Formats: sequence, structure tokens, C-alpha cells
Amino acid sequence: MNIFSRILAVEDVMLGVDVKDKRSLFEQAAERLSKQHGLAAGMILTRLLEREKLGSTGIGQGVAIPHARVDGLKEPLAMYMRPVAPIGFEAPDRQPVRDVVVLLAPEHANRDHLRILAETAQLFSDRKFREKLDAADSPEHVRQLFTAEV
Repeated sequence: MNIFSRILAVEDVMLGVDVKDKRSLFEQAAERLSKQHGLAAGMILTRLLEREKLGSTGIGQGVAIPHARVDGLKEPLAMYMRPVAPIGFEAPDRQPVRDVVVLLAPEHANRDHLRILAETAQLFSDRKFREKLDAADSPEHVRQLFTAEV
């Protein structure tokens, strides 16, 4: 079983997200994760924004992996978001972002947090995976790609 089989629920896949910038993307992610998992939306938003201040989580090739550690979280959570139109993210290649994986980890899960980040970045380094993901037109298809590929 790969990591996404455990941490990415089909309910946490959002396609066609209408956002204009990274803050509005973070706000929608926080709201959705709050409703789905009973976490405080304000805390999630604050943590994502604090992490982003340290440096952009845009990794290039149209991908961003915003992530944060969250108090009270027992297990890591993932969310996939695809904006209607790519948004600026200050990625190293200066390309706007069209694929976003939000990762939340328990406050003290350092090793797990880093492993999930590394696996996610490695997955998106594969051009064929990104092409399959771009063609996916339903949350179920997106989740299936993540769980099959890692």
C-alpha cells in the first residue's frame, strides 16, 4: 500500500477550483479540510501561510506542494487541487501552478512528513504521470492515479 492510499480521500480531490491566487487557494483548502476532517480552518490557513513565508512551495513544472504541521492531527492528510486557471506561486521555474497537493502532518511527525514530501515530489517529476493527471476528469480518477503510481 502506498502513502496516497492511506492519506488521500476522494472527497479531498478538488477539480476546477476557482481561485485567483495562492491565498485564495489556501483558504479553499482550509475550508474543505475543516469540513471533511473536523480541523480548524483558521489554524490550517495560518499554518500554510506561515510555511509559505519561509519560501515558495512551488516546485516547478506547474506543481506546488504546500505543506504544514498541524496540532491535534493524528495521521497525515493530503488534498489535490486543480485550479480552473494556473496561478502564480513563485516557483523556481517561474511557471504558474496547475497541480497542487496540500499535505498536512501531525506536529511531531518529522520523518513521515519528509518522506511524504519526497514521494510527492518524485511522483510529479514524472512527465507521464503529470500528463495522465491533466487528463483525469473526476476525483475518483485522480485518486486512482495517485494510489496506483506511487
